Amino acid sequence: MQDVAASPARQRLRLAGAMVFLLLCAAVLVGLGDSFHSRLLYWGEVMWKDYYILNPNITEPACSTAIDVEQEVQRQMALAAEDSFLFDDFEVDERDVRQSVLNNLAQCQLAHDRYQQISAQLTPSLIAYKEVEKGLARFLLNNLDAKKYILLLMVLGCALFVCWKNEHISLLPAESQQQRLVSNLLQFFANSAIAFSFYSYWQILRSVNPNDPLIPIQLCWLTGFSLLTVVSLYRIIHQGRTTPFRLHFKDILAAPLYAIMILISFTYLVLAENHAAGVAIFINQLTNLANIFVNVGLYVFVGMTLKHTRLPALCFDLLRPWQLAPAALATLIIFATAWPTAFTGASGIFILAVGGVIYDEMRRAGAHRSLSLSTTAMSGSLGVVLNPCLLIVIIAALNKEVTTNQLYGWGLYIYLLSAAIFSVLVLTKNKATRLVGTTSPSTAWRETMAAFKQLLPYLVTVVAILFGFKLVLGMHINEHNAPVILPIVLTGILLYERLFQTKKNRISAFAGVVSDSAADSSIHIGALLLLIMASICLGGVIEKSHIVDQIFPQSLGSVWMVMLISILLLVFIGMFMDPFGAVILVTATFASYAIQSGVDPLHFWMVALVAFELGYLSPPVALNQLLTRLVVGTAEWHQAIEDKGPQASLLQRFEHIWVPLLVLLTTLLIVGFVPLFFYA
Repeated sequence: MQDVAASPARQRLRLAGAMVFLLLCAAVLVGLGDSFHSRLLYWGEVMWKDYYILNPNITEPACSTAIDVEQEVQRQMALAAEDSFLFDDFEVDERDVRQSVLNNLAQCQLAHDRYQQISAQLTPSLIAYKEVEKGLARFLLNNLDAKKYILLLMVLGCALFVCWKNEHISLLPAESQQQRLVSNLLQFFANSAIAFSFYSYWQILRSVNPNDPLIPIQLCWLTGFSLLTVVSLYRIIHQGRTTPFRLHFKDILAAPLYAIMILISFTYLVLAENHAAGVAIFINQLTNLANIFVNVGLYVFVGMTLKHTRLPALCFDLLRPWQLAPAALATLIIFATAWPTAFTGASGIFILAVGGVIYDEMRRAGAHRSLSLSTTAMSGSLGVVLNPCLLIVIIAALNKEVTTNQLYGWGLYIYLLSAAIFSVLVLTKNKATRLVGTTSPSTAWRETMAAFKQLLPYLVTVVAILFGFKLVLGMHINEHNAPVILPIVLTGILLYERLFQTKKNRISAFAGVVSDSAADSSIHIGALLLLIMASICLGGVIEKSHIVDQIFPQSLGSVWMVMLISILLLVFIGMFMDPFGAVILVTATFASYAIQSGVDPLHFWMVALVAFELGYLSPPVALNQLLTRLVVGTAEWHQAIEDKGPQASLLQRFEHIWVPLLVLLTTLLIVGFVPLFFYA
């Protein structure tokens, strides 16, 4: 059998993956820079007393301690007498002069003593250590904008890769030749609009201040989107035409969502505001929040790396001996998978990483396709409210009325509520005489412990890496540092698998799987960050158009009506936007209106999180459903509908769609309206 890795296409894919991996490594190193420096200061103080004041460049004080106090007093008194000719009322007390001389002498002696003390401690090892510590400090100070350029390279590099392979996020996949042509045309127009917007913004900045520090970033954006425009044009020219061109609405739905959003935003800004640079200004919000959006790329890499490990399969090996009934297994999966979802940053990333394994395990347990698809689509939806999910960090960063601790605290209750609703619905609908198989408990425990032995080295690897972070950098994993710790943890797991479980070519096997993980990440990073970028632009346009003022008049009369309108808007936004862009849009538009109308800020954002996930499962986009179809295959997706037979009702045929919707809709109504009884 021919090795796929030997094909030229696969080699190019791995090369792109290696470049993305190096970029992600740079992001991790920059993210850990402050921790490294603070730890160097800590260990310096441990090894050398008064490390903070030990300066290798210290010079001997210029003052002298060998002076005659009385002689110096008389000298200063003589100088004061000369000055008395100019100022008749000027009198000098000899005691004050003597005290001043004594004070200066004491200060001089202290300076010499400090110099001798420091000089005695300046060993070669201390000087070398100081050079490393000070060098790192200078590097961090001189590269405060490093993450902005890392994000810029990440967006543009991955966008070029996605554009070349035409694997954007769209409402429909571009399957026909005409759909691919429409997709490329809209990408060409959108990329051209962005490039022109950055050109206009560059011209404005240059006319105001040619040395503006924002200019280099704008030129990088301009160059990147010009390249994207060229790539889109190249694909249009080389695609060719064999059939007459007849535009259908379905063809537009196959175009990338980011292109449609950008064209809407650019058209409004040019025609209504006469402000071609507006799109560029909105995109600069992406670089202003570079720390957060670089973490999006790191979380995607975590999810794709998890996909290439045996860890998900080994976790299911713990359950397999118990032969759980499909409904019981689905319930356990929903409760358990929320936690790893929180560590991958978003539900869609988790479905891409583990969705295929979940579906296969559900089918192996005897579950019908509808239940298997429902469980897979729901598997990532409950973890967005748990620590350390990045989405909550973004909300807390943009909205000072709430904190991550508050959001995570109430998120735990929402997670339990939604998981319980799913469990009740599934167990009621899929009645079974037994929740477990006929295997004796002793046999099941024995097989589970045997499976746990396979999992134990992974747990040891994870604990060892986390302990290493605690020992070396003094870091505990939390919502702020998880994006830079988790990639190292997953890379360590890959290293364990390839070095200790591969018999030959271990280094090449490790390099290959890391490149594959990074290559998969590059596609999803490019598509996701382009969509976030476009969401920011569209949100800015909505804010400037004052549409929200019409939806939220000054007095709605009731906080219940405010909540109803908020829920409808939040779900609608979640249908079309990724949650990261949606948070920025909602923050910039109607969040303040709802809060000023009486809705508690914490309550509002908990409702928003649930509403976004409901939108993620709702047509017409239903992104989590699209990703589920992607990982299980289109044939399995359609077979789930056909299994019900031609006589089945619409609800029966599309059970895999409405079951997750019903769970999150019920959760949203409870979370949205029940708290109002207590404070409205």
